[in-house]
Amino acid sequence: MIRGLRALVIMSSLAVLSVCACACNSSEASPPHPNNAVNYPISVTADPSERIVWVVSGNFNLGFRGGAVLPIDVVENRFIPELSFEVGNFPGPLMIRSDAQGRAQTGYIASRDDDSIYFVNFAASDTGPSGVSCEDGARGTGDDAILRCPKSGAVTSGRGLGNESLIIGDDPFELALIPSRAPGIPDLLVSAAMKDGTLSSYSLADDGTPTLVGNLALSRTIFGLAPDARRGRIFATHKSFNAVTVVNVRDRNVAPAIDTTNPWLTPVENVQVTEFISQTAARDRARSAVLSADGSRLYVSFRSPDSLIVFDTQPESGTSNLREIRKIPLTGDPGEIALVPATDDHPELLFVSCFQSNRVEIVDPNAGVVVGGIRTGQGPSGLAVIENAELNIFRLYVALFNENAVGVIELDPTSPEYLTTIAEIR
Repeated sequence: MIRGLRALVIMSSLAVLSVCACACNSSEASPPHPNNAVNYPISVTADPSERIVWVVSGNFNLGFRGGAVLPIDVVENRFIPELSFEVGNFPGPLMIRSDAQGRAQTGYIASRDDDSIYFVNFAASDTGPSGVSCEDGARGTGDDAILRCPKSGAVTSGRGLGNESLIIGDDPFELALIPSRAPGIPDLLVSAAMKDGTLSSYSLADDGTPTLVGNLALSRTIFGLAPDARRGRIFATHKSFNAVTVVNVRDRNVAPAIDTTNPWLTPVENVQVTEFISQTAARDRARSAVLSADGSRLYVSFRSPDSLIVFDTQPESGTSNLREIRKIPLTGDPGEIALVPATDDHPELLFVSCFQSNRVEIVDPNAGVVVGGIRTGQGPSGLAVIENAELNIFRLYVALFNENAVGVIELDPTSPEYLTTIAEIR
């Protein structure tokens, strides 16, 4: 029903955002991150094979040497230690770039502590990655060994077309991938820095290696990015004020713009969000964002008040790129959104993690109503959906920040365990 779904994964924890990415690094004397256990997990990403989900472990108590990314076998609900890898502390969600056969080729992840973009290469196979490597990486010995990807192999800076100095930005978190629309034109990766509002763009080589090529200064506190590759746009949310920023991605078939420090991105509009809580109230505003399957709607989780906002991305009148359609009330600090496209059996549905209420709400955005809810463990954050018809698996995976676990929720409507937690992986 949703084969090929690429669930967007964006961190949803209130506690995470209270942690300063400039906190002191864990000591080199700290133990390596375990290769088979998570520590404050923040996000989950579906592998293109639909046989693995990748869980980002934030290490927010600095108990280990760094954060980590750990794969889970969706058949056996167990970690795959030999594919785990360690990155900088306070990492954001994992972004996966696929090869021409639709297999995971390269993974990208930002470290808020390092102000760096880490990247790994996957050894592709039809059943999911069979290996993982990174520049300057090394794996220890013993059963608990994990591949360490050091900062020396990450992207930390770059040069513009006029040799200007480029930066990653302060507190990078979310990533977006803009695939090439023409042969010979590289894919583009974009990162968003939460503190200073820097959007950084990276040209991706054929093997996935990123090169920092541009900087664009937006308003501070960027939280989520929703790329619209078909129309060459990116929608950015901000957690400290009520607006969504629309950024155009320039046509890369033509020569870059005169602005050599920012050759590919153009900010075009800030769309105000109607809210009922004073702007002076100390609460987050917009959080995560995801496009509908056909790209005609943008869905944004919001916390002032707790709600899901639906935007029309193709308004018929005026010059606006977005028009607010409706606001759907939710509970308990909504955050991450996972989308299940419509089928003959059900309309397009959204699953929204609600951190404080320990629930995942199920929303029909076209009807404008919450149609169900699922009780979870404590602190649900990132979400990913796997539907693999060959394996008869249709499940939602939930990063449980306060449980140090990943919850597994059954989504098969024919199962007696439908919409219940069938496992917690620790």
